[in-house]
Amino acid sequence: MERCTFDNASVIVINLTLQFLSPAVRQVLLQNVYDALVPGCILLLSEKVVHADSDLDELQQDFYYRFKKENGYSQLEISQKREALENVLIPETCEQHLARLQQVGFDKIDIWLKWLKK
Repeated sequence: MERCTFDNASVIVINLTLQFLSPAVRQVLLQNVYDALVPGCILLLSEKVVHADSDLDELQQDFYYRFKKENGYSQLEISQKREALENVLIPETCEQHLARLQQVGFDKIDIWLKWLKK
């Protein structure tokens, strides 16, 4: 990964990015972000997540695929995208994300959006 530099930032947005990086690189990137943020700053982080509970994870996937279908995606398109992202997009649980954020120094962390609904 190329070195990303941040300096004196008040807001940093990471949108659906960490899931495409190895866990070790995720840690380094978030540490660089934390170190660059000024006091009173904010990091807005959005990622696809999985549940540690397999039943909840399956339920979330079902809702996601239903959402895609309701928005015009065919079953073939949904399957092709799922296969294309397999072993490329590696999501983690909310708990894993929260632990990593705490490890790099963030102490006020909140999940402000979890489910999307039409």
